[in-house]
Amino acid sequence: MPPFPLPLTPFERYYWHDDRPEYPTAYAFELTFRGRLERECLERALATVLGRHPLLTARVADTKAGPAWVPGTNAPLAIDWADAPAPICHPDGPRINLAHSPGIRPSVRVADETTLLRLQIHHACADGLAALRVIEDVLVAYHACCQAPLADPPLPPLALEALRDRGRLATPEEEAAYTTAAWLRDQVAGAAEWSRHVLRPAAPLASPGTCVAPPAEEPPLAFDAATLDEGEVTALRQLAAGAGATWNDLLLAEWFRTLARWNARLGRRRGTLRLNVPVSLRPPNETWFSACNRLTFAFVDCPASWAFRDDLVARVQSQTQQIKHHRLGHFFVGGLELGFYVPGLVPALLRRDVCFATAVLSNVGRVLAKAPLPRGPDGRLLCGAAVLLRIAAAPPVRPLTRAALAVMQYAGEATFSLRVDPRALSRADGQSLLADYLDRLRELAASRQPAESRQVA
Repeated sequence: MPPFPLPLTPFERYYWHDDRPEYPTAYAFELTFRGRLERECLERALATVLGRHPLLTARVADTKAGPAWVPGTNAPLAIDWADAPAPICHPDGPRINLAHSPGIRPSVRVADETTLLRLQIHHACADGLAALRVIEDVLVAYHACCQAPLADPPLPPLALEALRDRGRLATPEEEAAYTTAAWLRDQVAGAAEWSRHVLRPAAPLASPGTCVAPPAEEPPLAFDAATLDEGEVTALRQLAAGAGATWNDLLLAEWFRTLARWNARLGRRRGTLRLNVPVSLRPPNETWFSACNRLTFAFVDCPASWAFRDDLVARVQSQTQQIKHHRLGHFFVGGLELGFYVPGLVPALLRRDVCFATAVLSNVGRVLAKAPLPRGPDGRLLCGAAVLLRIAAAPPVRPLTRAALAVMQYAGEATFSLRVDPRALSRADGQSLLADYLDRLRELAASRQPAESRQVA
């Protein structure tokens, strides 16, 4: 059994306090299958998996020590199951209130040839990498149920008691070697990082004033997605490597250029663009943690004068190397921890009318690459009689951080998913922004690919 009650970590409290009806701190994964899913097997798989990941069904209660996770009800979690195009909605609206509701909402929509599985998850419960672990567990348990309904699914054991240490930033060995001088150094560095990024406003993405109320049939936390094929992904990786950079550096630089072009078209040419870059705190090959947040934020800046310089990738790379070398993401969580010692300080900061980051870019990497499931010739997973065609998700947006982009690679392809703030940009605006970004990446990929391969394509 998990060690309830569990005090919320500073990062979980960040998402708990920043949650609001207009800007829910939640995200949605969408899995598109060719073929139909078997309802009974999916319900059984989900029930099995949620027992392994208790924070997804826990509640948040106020205690003397502050907000803490407490056990949820033992009632089975119902799947909102319907034929397409029935809208995906919830009586409580798009926000998940963790004081009363579990942190996950599953929905299924069945069309003639495809099935959509949608999982809306509150970010205080689990980050995107943890959600992918949950999804892999669900797919494995579902496939096992389709093969042998009465057998236990082949899921690896998880150490639920380790949830006590989910907010730990250092190993026990590192903590033992931590000196007073190192502590003082980190306080100075953390204060500098917060003053340079978190407390210094960024330029928001300009609003064209064209947004309208989203249609009723649009699901909560809706996003748009587009895909680069395996050849384009390979070409972009080679292009980045040839410049001595990474694929992530290239994606960040071109996202900056896309945002700068958008603002310039709307007459906004000044200010510093800033990207919120989620950074995992997991050690390599960590597999034994139940779903939770093992995440922090780092920030990458692009002053207006940099946006169209030829050396933008190098300038971005200089910042990402500093983030890795000095573990700058630790200072965001460390600052939150200090801030929560002052009652009301962090919630007040989060309610300020200030742009902390222009946009988000979360490069998730290769997903479901090691899932113990059969695959088709194209590398896509076989789940019972269904084939997983695509997986997509987009991070939350918040006031003045008006665009959130996630990149995932699956079966050789890269899917780019963009959510925009519906109070500042219309769905068509978001589609235009995403198309502009993908067009630029395809242009770069084409410049790298040999002429004969472009002609074949």
